[in-house]
Amino acid sequence: SESLQTRLQPQASEKKITLHFASQIAQLPPIIGDPQRISQAVYELIHNAISFTPAGGEVTIAGAVQQEQDGPYLTLSVKDNGPGIALAEQSRIFDRFYRGKQAESAQIPGTGLGRSMVTLIAQAHNGRLTVNSHPGEGSTFTLWFPLS
Repeated sequence: SESLQTRLQPQASEKKITLHFASQIAQLPPIIGDPQRISQAVYELIHNAISFTPAGGEVTIAGAVQQEQDGPYLTLSVKDNGPGIALAEQSRIFDRFYRGKQAESAQIPGTGLGRSMVTLIAQAHNGRLTVNSHPGEGSTFTLWFPLS
């Protein structure tokens, strides 16, 4: 997480956004898989969060171990206090090239490929990417990786 913080801090500082890496991330068990790809997925989510968060906002990166019906998962979540995503758009935001109304109206640069790439990396590790968002309240994107 230090290298991610180092790589993303200049972008965050430029927008006066606070990047907050929760301390429990360091204590999490390792994910079995390709560390470079997992790091790339988390980088992409943080990069997106910074892009959508207004100046002076905050992006929080947290991790946990959660017990689900099919076993334990390590979760990594990226929470922003950006504009949020309308419920009608939430099912489409993982599609390739889909950028959503906020990206278009705020002229946020990007191809719309980032989230589909993150989804593919999660799936390659038998995991998934989920979103929890409410317009006006920001978004939380969570990567789920099975631990067993």
